[in-house]
Amino acid sequence: MSRLEQLQRGLDSAGQAHVLRFWSELSEEQQEVFLQDLVLLDLQRLKEHCEAASRAAAGPAPTLDRVMEPVPPEITGSVTRSDPESLTRWEDEGEGQNRNRVV
Repeated sequence: MSRLEQLQRGLDSAGQAHVLRFWSELSEEQQEVFLQDLVLLDLQRLKEHCEAASRAAAGPAPTLDRVMEPVPPEITGSVTRSDPESLTRWEDEGEGQNRNRVV
């Protein structure tokens, strides 16, 4: 059995047969380089990883609601709550940061 046939069987058993879908469109040199890369894969581990990712994606997304809190208002700036001097300072700072970055 050739290396390609062994790889095809391994990819098929790992649920990754699609990896070789465009094999025939590659040049012989590209095929050889690709084959060398593919034979380095741990196909069983790849299968386990893909199955775990699929299970994780099928379940509810984890939330951080119990540990995240809003940023305290005194830490953030606000156009409606700030004095004119602060607004001018922030505007000057923003313009300074953007200077020479926009052409």
